[in-house]
Order: sequence, then structure tokens, then C-alpha cells
Amino acid sequence: MAKTVLVLVPHPDDAEISAGGTIARMAREGARVIIVVASSGNKGSFAHDAPTLARVRAEEARRAAAVLGAEPPVLLEHPDFELDRLPPGALREQFIRAIRQQRPDLLIAQDPWTPYEGHPDHRAVAWAASDAVNFASLPLVHPEHLAEGLEPHYVAEKYFYGTGAADVDRVVDIGETIELK
Repeated sequence: MAKTVLVLVPHPDDAEISAGGTIARMAREGARVIIVVASSGNKGSFAHDAPTLARVRAEEARRAAAVLGAEPPVLLEHPDFELDRLPPGALREQFIRAIRQQRPDLLIAQDPWTPYEGHPDHRAVAWAASDAVNFASLPLVHPEHLAEGLEPHYVAEKYFYGTGAADVDRVVDIGETIELK
């Protein structure tokens, strides 16, 4: 069983929608779960302006994490629908930093190879997360982290979620946590 689980997602509702049952199950089994949310979710509404929506989504993320048994989420607060426009490598560096800070046994993120993913934020986070989890163990990748006391870290297990069943290689039984999801 994983002792620490790190979940990297683009929007305040993606962890719950995509992996909420798995997150709740792991938390129930004693894992420490940290969710890192890249964007503020500030553009998906017809009813609120962007600053109000960002505050609403942040509070929803905090409440949802508590329901699932996760720690309060880490909110990076990048503008919604602009993660693919960040400076090259910026999101990957933030995810490598999170891996080195939290030192997870298991990482959950969207599969970067998911076909037909229409949202640019989902694609950007999937690739940044995949790169981060694959290279956070190398000391020469972001050596400035060493100066801050952040040691390289290898994540032993990676769970990538997607929309299709063609490449599924692991199924997590969430029968006991589906209602929390």
C-alpha cells in the first residue's frame, strides 16, 4: 500500500471526477493524499465573473478533498484555459518540485497518451506530470532544487487515468468509495 499519494490535475474538479473513488479508497487505507491543482478553474461559468469563480472553485476543491480524505489541495492558481501557454517547462518544474517536496510512493495523473483529449489544460498537465514523474529522480534536472534542500525522488508507482479502456492495465475496486466520488 502506498503511504503517500500525489495527484496532479488541471482543474479543481478533475481529481474527484477522474480518480475520486481511488483517492478515497487510498485515504481510507491510510495513505496521505495530496492533490495539486494547476489552474484556478476561473473560466467555466456563465453565472460568475472570473475572480468570483476562482474563489468558488478553490472552496469546492478544499471541501471535496476533505470528503475524499485528502489533505487540503495545493492550488497553483494559473489561469484556466491557459496552462498550455505557460513558459515552456514551467508546469513541469512545479510538478517536479511537488514530487520532491511530498516524496510520494504513488502518483496519479491523466494519461498523456489519452486519445481525443479536447481540453488544452488537460493535455498540458498530462504531459507535464508524465515528464515530472519520469525525471524528478535525476539530480541534474532542476539542480536549483538541491540548493533549496529538495532531494531527487523516484516515484515507484504511476497511475494514469484516461477515457478509453484499450490500454487499461490496472483496475481499482472503488465499490466501497463510489458514493464519496
